[in-house]
This record gives sequence, C-alpha cells and structure tokens, in this order.
Amino acid sequence: MSAAKRTLDKGYIATHTLRLGGRQRSFFYYYPHCDEPTSPLPAVLALHGSYSSAQAFMEITALNEMAAKSGFVAVYPSMCYTMSYTVSHQEARRDAAFIKRVLKYLEKTALIDMSKIYATGFSSGADILHYFASRKDLACLFKGFAPVCSNIEKDWGESVNHDLPVNMLMLNGSLDRFNKWEGNPPRWLSAKDSFDIWSKHNGAEKIRADNLPFFSTVSGFVHGDNNNSGQDTDLIFEAATNAQTGAQVILGKIEGGGHTWPGAQNKQGLLDMLVGRTHQKHSAGEIIWSFFRQICLPSTGRWIKLHICCFQVLVYFNHCGHICTSVTIIWS
Repeated sequence: MSAAKRTLDKGYIATHTLRLGGRQRSFFYYYPHCDEPTSPLPAVLALHGSYSSAQAFMEITALNEMAAKSGFVAVYPSMCYTMSYTVSHQEARRDAAFIKRVLKYLEKTALIDMSKIYATGFSSGADILHYFASRKDLACLFKGFAPVCSNIEKDWGESVNHDLPVNMLMLNGSLDRFNKWEGNPPRWLSAKDSFDIWSKHNGAEKIRADNLPFFSTVSGFVHGDNNNSGQDTDLIFEAATNAQTGAQVILGKIEGGGHTWPGAQNKQGLLDMLVGRTHQKHSAGEIIWSFFRQICLPSTGRWIKLHICCFQVLVYFNHCGHICTSVTIIWS
C-alpha cells in the first residue's frame, strides 16, 4: 500500500507498506523529479542504525540533496533491528528478505535501474551491508556498498559464498566507542581486517589511494576547517583494486572521529559527548556518491538469445536473473 506523495521543490517523497512474514514493513523513497518517471534511475538504499529510524536517517545524511543534484532515487527502509543494540543473524535474514521485496516493488514501478543499485548505512545499518555483500543472492543485487562506522562480523567474513566482485567503501572513526576501529571481539573484526577480507576476496592489490579517480573528487568536497568548529579530525584513505575486474576496496580512516556520520549538522548536546566527534571537513554523502558513480564493473551476467517471430532478441541478465538491458535486431 502506498501513501500519498509529498511533493518537494525538486522531487517528491513517497511511502509504501508491504506485508512480509506476517508483519507490516514500510519504507519511503525520494524521487528527484516531480514528473512521472520516464526512465529508471540509479538507486541508493540508506539503512539507519539501531535506536533510530528511516526518517531520522534521511535528515542526518542529507542524501536527498545529493539525489536531487545527481539524479538518483534515495530509498529509506525501516529495518527490524531498530530496538536492538546490534544485528542478530535472524534480523539480518529478515531484513535481507525485506530489502529484496523493496527492490522488486521499485523495479515494477519502473523507478529504478536494477543494474545500478547501491547501498549505504550507518552503525547496525552498515553492519548488515557486510552480510549482504557476503551472500551471493544479495551481493549480485548491488553494484557497490558504503558502510559507515562498521566492521565485518567474523562469521560473515569467513563464509562468503560467491566470487562476485564486491565494491566496498568503508568510513570508520578511529575513536569510535561502539564500532571500534580495532574491532569488538570475538564477533566483530577490526576495520583493517575488514579491509583485508574484501581485498582478498576481490583479488585486489593495495595501491596509493590518490591514484584512484575517486580520490581526486574528494578534495572538491572540502567544506571548512575542522579546527574552527572544535572538531580536530582528518580523513585518510587506503585502497586496493583488481585491475582486471575493476573492483575497488577503500578504507577511509577518520582520525579523531567518533560514532558519527561525517558532515552531519545536527547537534545533540550530551549525546555528542557519548558518540564522539563528527568530522565536518567532508560530507559522507558526497564521498559515497562519488565512489558509487565511478564504479565501473565488467558485465558479469549473461546474454540470452531469443527468437520471436521475425525478431532476434538479445536480453542481458545479471547474476540474480534480473533483466538489465535488451537489444532487438530485425532479421534480414
């Protein structure tokens, strides 16, 4: 069931509710144009953290502004771990099924291009992205992941069940008290171990981060001096790539950063003292979209040739069986 659209100056926000496993699940999305969809757009799923909500995450991330400027659909699902301190395996499976249904709905409405689906998240919403990336039926749906303040779970890292390329950008605060840079053993590995796991999975070799096209765009996102705002933090990247597949793994270490979304402007008083410093020199949303739009993977699906009457139809399927593109050629 869809609710009425709330029209904005540069687009609209719509909500939708569906039933899954006997429960009502909801999500809303921002579409960057007021007109009805004429062609599918890229989509970025944004997953909120524990003790938060899809609405609050939309306000913190300011992704709608990026979507309006860059032309993608921003999707905000309400996850089932909302009142959990961490993501349980059962919640991960439930939310995985939910995300599949969300994407299926949006595909049917012709809103999104299924070959250009990306996902970001914060804290628990970032943790679950590592789970998605580790499972073939989920990894094949996404062209890139960008978890913020998260490390991979040990079991997920040891049980990746596919050899698909995984594009991964991780942003982690060195002074994060919750998703610690050094990890939270025995379940959660360190940020460096997470980087190494995805690099090894991709067969990627470490390179200078400033050799990546992505890195050259980051300097254009500088918004001010952290020192002037009392936030003495810095952002340092390391990277690994596979020259053949183009898969990239990038780890952004926010020196002095806490358990916060870089660039978030909301001040929460005493809560800020608990979660730590917010890096203000860069916006996470800008960095993440820059990473997503520069991802260039080779075709990893398959072409199927169909004969229909006097037509020969070539249809391209990705690894999940979704039709991404088709070309029709008239027989001579």
